[in-house]
Amino acid sequence: MKSIQSNKKNIRTKKLDIEALDADYCGIAHMKGKTYRVRNTLPQERIETELPNPKNKDREKEYIYTPSRIISASPDRVDIPCPYASVCGNCNLLHCSYDAQKRIKVQRFDDDLKEAGIKADNFISSSQFEYRNKVHLAFSESGRQTVVGFFNEENHNVIPVKECLLHGEWFKKLAAILTKWASDNHIPAFKPWAQTGVLRFAVCRHFNNNIMVTIVARENIRFMDKLYSALEKAFDEVSLYLNINTQNNSKVFSDKFIFINGKRKLHGNILGIDFYLSPNSFFQVNEEIASEIYSAVLEKISSLNADRIVDAYSGIGITSLLFASRGYNVTSIEIVPKAVDDAKELAELNNLKDNIKFICGDCNNILPKLDVTENTVFFVDPPRKGLGKNVSESIIRFKPKHIIYLSCDPTSLGCDLMLLQKGGYSVQSTVLFDMFPNTKHVEGLVVLSRKK
Repeated sequence: MKSIQSNKKNIRTKKLDIEALDADYCGIAHMKGKTYRVRNTLPQERIETELPNPKNKDREKEYIYTPSRIISASPDRVDIPCPYASVCGNCNLLHCSYDAQKRIKVQRFDDDLKEAGIKADNFISSSQFEYRNKVHLAFSESGRQTVVGFFNEENHNVIPVKECLLHGEWFKKLAAILTKWASDNHIPAFKPWAQTGVLRFAVCRHFNNNIMVTIVARENIRFMDKLYSALEKAFDEVSLYLNINTQNNSKVFSDKFIFINGKRKLHGNILGIDFYLSPNSFFQVNEEIASEIYSAVLEKISSLNADRIVDAYSGIGITSLLFASRGYNVTSIEIVPKAVDDAKELAELNNLKDNIKFICGDCNNILPKLDVTENTVFFVDPPRKGLGKNVSESIIRFKPKHIIYLSCDPTSLGCDLMLLQKGGYSVQSTVLFDMFPNTKHVEGLVVLSRKK
């Protein structure tokens, strides 16, 4: 089909038929030997899109198109409820009904694990909106004002936002306070291309109208007391930190945290376990689904007649504490020293320190040195890159009867499962949890048993 001219002067358009979705949930269309990726589209849709400037032809292969008109819509399409969706780019499936989102995620998971011979047995849904308890915002400048917003996933521009469907009302209050504070006090945003300016990020966590805010800046800021006063009027409890980061890399935080005012840590509770978060502590962003996952893990372990549980990649120890609270002895392994310190404090707080052995180190180095029994259950929750060959083989050598694997990346999960299956394990169950509705991400919980 030939390109057609739009009513706008010098704007070329093309009509495309969307055939499938890629790994990022962009629609895929083919025409005359070319592949087109179109965001916010669904299979079996006919759309019209504007073509890129001919001067950028060398970038055409990686260009992501945006539909200018939906000619024929999928029955799964819904009106996008977010005014920032077209420029923010962080929600891949807002144009899709939630029922269809679940179906698409299951299909994508099954496709990614096809080589491992694995399919999802079940899918656990979440609240579609207002589920996130954490936000990472970036500062930028618009005209003479400092603004706050999200990085666009593709071009890394900062998109100023006043509200976000995934976070809810607390985000709206926070964004207004940060924008007013930065603008009223004339604090310039950091400009990486010029290496000038001060404000870089605001990393915030929210539980039950209590909030922890960490401002990341290139230097100390005189107006932090004003920010604390504004936050104190909007939230019940406030924890305010400043992080000085002069590094020229992609790391959000440096090691230099300065406590400003309020509570030093943010309190929460999950399944009866009290926890306190520091500015750089890891905790699941969706408490509803985190509770569902941990409940499923506990229920499974209760049926396995375990002597001990090895909790690999244990973070601040939430899962280790949950296991210990059910009477199990736990070996908790985590590479980040601060996380291990936090875990020890939480064990003391919850009167569980006698049931947990904390080890700080890399699982690649620690696991081969462990002394475990056959009735030890391995619970692994690795980062996105997965277990890898060394850790998988270390676990296989112990010959535990059961392995429970929580994954945030189907691709690395598939690679690890093939290694574990070759090592004598079979998959007993696979459940998906929608930790991040409206986005491309999904969590998988896989239970493996050693073949007799």
